[in-house]
Amino acid sequence: LYLEGSAAGALTDVRFETNVAAGNGGALRAVGSSVVFLEACTFEGNTADAGGAISLEDGSALWDDGSTLTDNESTAAGGAIQVTTGASLALDATIVSSNTARSDGGGLYVAEGTVDGRGIEVTFNLARNGSGGGLHVATGTLTVTDGRVEGNEARLGSGGGVYSEGAASFSTTRFTDNVARDDGGALWLSGVG
Repeated sequence: LYLEGSAAGALTDVRFETNVAAGNGGALRAVGSSVVFLEACTFEGNTADAGGAISLEDGSALWDDGSTLTDNESTAAGGAIQVTTGASLALDATIVSSNTARSDGGGLYVAEGTVDGRGIEVTFNLARNGSGGGLHVATGTLTVTDGRVEGNEARLGSGGGVYSEGAASFSTTRFTDNVARDDGGALWLSGVG
């Protein structure tokens, strides 16, 4: 699914399985001022260069309520989701589990974007050759409330659970059994506002 310009899409209980993109967003890519609303959707086994399941770019926005992203893979960053260049992502009770990125952000990768997560579970994701096993914030803003970050791994980098060079805020969030080869098994934070 590709959205651009002022396109808008609303999806409920839709399954995206084993889709492949040579570029970004194995199942869904939104660019420009496009807007996407998801509810109880499933993204499983999708593959792309960046954003194995979803890529949000150039000011696009996505709101999710209760979707599951599992076993997605990127050959670069963002095993499940990539958020870049002014895009925004709001997650409510979303599960991001068992995704893999070849470089950074096994679950999510954020660069010049905004992510707000409430009641999210980021579990058992892998950054194979980089940092941020669960979430990687290169630049941008990450806010997590009532979250669970568990069992993620940065195999060759830092921040097993979360790696952030942007602004990161956590409230009532539990970090358990995350692993990093280098620094910050649970969290690696720098330049946090």
